[in-house]
Amino acid sequence: VRLADEFLRSAYLDLAKKHLDRASVDSVVATTPNAARTGPFGSQLLVSEFTETGIPVLGIDYVVSNSFTWGARRFVSLEKYEELERYTVRPGDVMVTIMGTTGRVAVAPDDLPLCISTKHLCTLSLDRDEMRPAYLWACLRWDPDVRRQTQRESKGAIMEGWNMGIVKSLQVSKPPMDVQLRFEVLLAQVEQLSRKAATSADETDALIASLS
Repeated sequence: VRLADEFLRSAYLDLAKKHLDRASVDSVVATTPNAARTGPFGSQLLVSEFTETGIPVLGIDYVVSNSFTWGARRFVSLEKYEELERYTVRPGDVMVTIMGTTGRVAVAPDDLPLCISTKHLCTLSLDRDEMRPAYLWACLRWDPDVRRQTQRESKGAIMEGWNMGIVKSLQVSKPPMDVQLRFEVLLAQVEQLSRKAATSADETDALIASLS
């Protein structure tokens, strides 16, 4: 499981070195309205408006591990969701943390239910004919040039923080689509192996515990 992440990092860096073309994040988001978004802000969503059931609200804790993981369960009512519909997160969207632990990134899973994000995330709906979510995920995680850009942008800040403008302006690796698709397949295969390995480890732990 540990080696899988390092393998993917090496695979990404190898591709990026072979294909030097770059493009801004802004140029690869979908042409639909609100394709790059962050919020809701201020009085748009108060803590007192969270409910015990309803439409999930995604925060940093869902993304901080660099893979989508269900965190603390927060919800809003359907009526409140309808007010905040522009912040809907859809399957395949790329989510980037821009507050607290910045620069963590995850791709919304295919089985994601109806939900919205918080102001601590920048959510990107991509033009998938230009950029595959899996490839952008890898670029934002591991590309040394992207890291240099973000360090320049946040230099001098009391606390490192990003905003949507910083994310959209990042120049990211953009190889040909066939290269991106090959990486996407590779990622899916490695993730499948990692899940099997993790399950096997859990079963082994349970067996040892029962033997003890």
